[in-house]
Amino acid sequence: MENIKELQRLADELFNGARIELKSDPNFWKERFRGKESCAGVYILRDQLDRIVYVGETRTIQHRVKDLLNTHNHSFRRTVFKEFILNNENYDFEIRNDYKKAKELIREYICNEFTYSYLEVLLGRKELEEYIILEKKSENLFNKIGNKKILIKT
Repeated sequence: MENIKELQRLADELFNGARIELKSDPNFWKERFRGKESCAGVYILRDQLDRIVYVGETRTIQHRVKDLLNTHNHSFRRTVFKEFILNNENYDFEIRNDYKKAKELIREYICNEFTYSYLEVLLGRKELEEYIILEKKSENLFNKIGNKKILIKT
């Protein structure tokens, strides 16, 4: 029971943390994480209505933010592309099917529509991530619970 209270305390600290704008400028991230290049932790992404839409954990927050903005392998990016761009008739069909343009569109969309917060957590970050996902599972998170190995018994 003491562990659950500690997870709740950490989750509350994360929820009340600063909302940081996502920027595509790599120099911004170098400055933002100066001295914290190997910072492990848990992060959340919020939409413009301040709803938590994604929870993640990472060994290196700086690299994770770069992943969110620059790669096609992150599940959040794939979900954003599928839900907000591919299925959006406001975007020209040619743009949606041009990989280079779509990649830029995703980056731009993420930077304009989401903020992130993170909390340094050296030990127990997977448990904290899972705890938050389970607590927020009814709130339409982009996370897929099916792939997670359940560590916490509620």
